[in-house]
Amino acid sequence: MIYWKSITQSTRFYSTNTLSKPLLLDILPSKKVISKLLFDFDARYNFYKYLPVIESIYDNDNDNINDNDQPKIEIPNKFMGNDLLIYQRVLAQIRKQTHTINPHLLKLENKLIEQAAQHGSRDALCTLSFMALDNNGDGWTENDKSTAKKYIKELMKLEHPLAFKLAADRELKGYTDSLDNNEKLIEEKEKEIEFELSSEAELTPTSDVNFSNITSSPKQLSRAVSLYQHFLKLDSKSTVAAAAYRSLGMIYFRTNELTKSKENFENAIKLAPATDNPQAHFFLGLLNEDDPMKSRYHFQMAASEGFRESFANLGYIELNVFKDLFKAREWFALGAELGVNECVIGLFDVSVKEENWKKSMDIINRAEKQGMNKLLLEVREETVSKVKRIINEMDKEKEKEKESEKVTIDKDSDNKSRWDL
Repeated sequence: MIYWKSITQSTRFYSTNTLSKPLLLDILPSKKVISKLLFDFDARYNFYKYLPVIESIYDNDNDNINDNDQPKIEIPNKFMGNDLLIYQRVLAQIRKQTHTINPHLLKLENKLIEQAAQHGSRDALCTLSFMALDNNGDGWTENDKSTAKKYIKELMKLEHPLAFKLAADRELKGYTDSLDNNEKLIEEKEKEIEFELSSEAELTPTSDVNFSNITSSPKQLSRAVSLYQHFLKLDSKSTVAAAAYRSLGMIYFRTNELTKSKENFENAIKLAPATDNPQAHFFLGLLNEDDPMKSRYHFQMAASEGFRESFANLGYIELNVFKDLFKAREWFALGAELGVNECVIGLFDVSVKEENWKKSMDIINRAEKQGMNKLLLEVREETVSKVKRIINEMDKEKEKEKESEKVTIDKDSDNKSRWDL
């Protein structure tokens, strides 16, 4: 059994004044929300069984490990490390679903991972080891990082799945060129592993790597594929496996192996709910462009989870394929509110399609105020010129009408006698 020793003893996560901390129940979501997530994660204990344990960990501020006045953390013997880790993943899921970060709950997540590692959870030990390497949190020493590398090596020797998944994530992000002989690493786990340090890391192994942050190095992509595939040999049915399939889908999308990409994204959505899979649904929307109904479905699933890139695609499917200007405008308007520039262009296209020149000109003026005029001209220069020309002609017509009305009024006034009422 591997136990977490030196790293947790020197850790100081996000410092918070204990006196100013709100009560845990004041910042936790409702019992109903937490209970549902505990059920989804197959937790062994219910909300009320967890509550005193979580409060004990939350109330203990271990920023000062020599402070004897700190309340002691009380964890029943029946609680295992993985039980604590499940609650951390519940909090992480809430953070993902609400798109908000409460610093007190984020600190609690770190404490739960630390306590889970101390209580024998290899997943927590693995997560903490990679956090140490990534400088995720304060207080990591060089000795901690050296210890973390040894733990990762031991976990790989023991064929612990998460070690391979998190190592693959680092390769995918381009953080290291050290795993030069990955196949040999998998066969011979005793090889020393070297990592570069990064300031970016996520607490949850189910998180996605942003497509724009994926390395362009063929060598690293190849190593990442090997590590993900090895992980999937060990664990192919969990939500963490869904994250691995998503990453493989993005790798194959980047290397233009679209059939493999589609297959992996489809595997991902089979293993995890839409809340975990907006990126997979988005890519499946792109990969099903020959089937507009299926493509629209996947984009809608991504949009329902706030995936910004999907709104413009939905708008253009409605505009160009289904010819529904009302729905197109709705999707473009939602995306524009989220700051998606392509959706502002989409609103312009809808107005032009409707031949609503005044609204089209309003969008041009708004784009200028928002600093988007250059982008709009780059992609719609001819149409913008056309709208301005039509508006100019309409203004001239209005001026002529006003002049004509003025002349008529003047003639009428000349023909009136002094006795006209």
